[in-house]
Amino acid sequence: MKKIFLISVLFIFACSIDDSIDLSEDEFSKFEGLWSGSIGDVSKGTWTFSIDQLGVVSGSITSFEYNEMYSINGNINESGFIESNVTSIQSSTNSSVGLFSGNVDQGQFFGSFNNENYSNSNNTTGDISTGDESTIVNTWYFYSAEYPNGDMYYSDNQIYCPNLFMKFNENGTFTDYFVADYSANPNPICDEEDAFFGTFSVQDGYYQFTYEAGGNQDLSGSDIYITYPDSETMMYEFDSVLWTYKLNP
Repeated sequence: MKKIFLISVLFIFACSIDDSIDLSEDEFSKFEGLWSGSIGDVSKGTWTFSIDQLGVVSGSITSFEYNEMYSINGNINESGFIESNVTSIQSSTNSSVGLFSGNVDQGQFFGSFNNENYSNSNNTTGDISTGDESTIVNTWYFYSAEYPNGDMYYSDNQIYCPNLFMKFNENGTFTDYFVADYSANPNPICDEEDAFFGTFSVQDGYYQFTYEAGGNQDLSGSDIYITYPDSETMMYEFDSVLWTYKLNP
């Protein structure tokens, strides 16, 4: 009889735990998604963060004002208030930079970014990304490049390294591995360790890519309009070239 009673208690306790987990996840589901916005006006910088089902906030900030990139790590409470620590992306020690905080309400974010390194504080605003805008969070493999004269170069062309890709993360960072040798006798040197790193944000339907150290396609000064012709394809135009990436190499 004692064993039966013990099993019953454990069963009830387990159900209670499961119920509390479900409630916790439901609590934050209304905030869940990819969010992007600006610091002051867009000229000072941009930010992107994701909120998961447990209320964890992770993201990145790009400061055009100080030419620096930062990480955002924090939490959101059940009322929609976010408080996150900001640390340096470039530093191996993740040195503290300041505080990013604010409120989300009905798909909008209003808050502030306090940069303690420069004794500077700015208002921040933004929105939750649409389903299409959030599609970018994935690994996309280079498929083709179409030039204005009609020339089309596919990924299996000898001028390219194999399996070139762009990987976009939920925290607003990305990796761009693109190597091409356009010489008469192409012999590209292929090493994924040479991939470029950067941050991205969504601004009024356009994406802004900022490379940490230039990058072979320096998109930092441009707003890129990305389209998704189907669930497996990403396309954008830059420097008069139509670039196509796919989910499967």
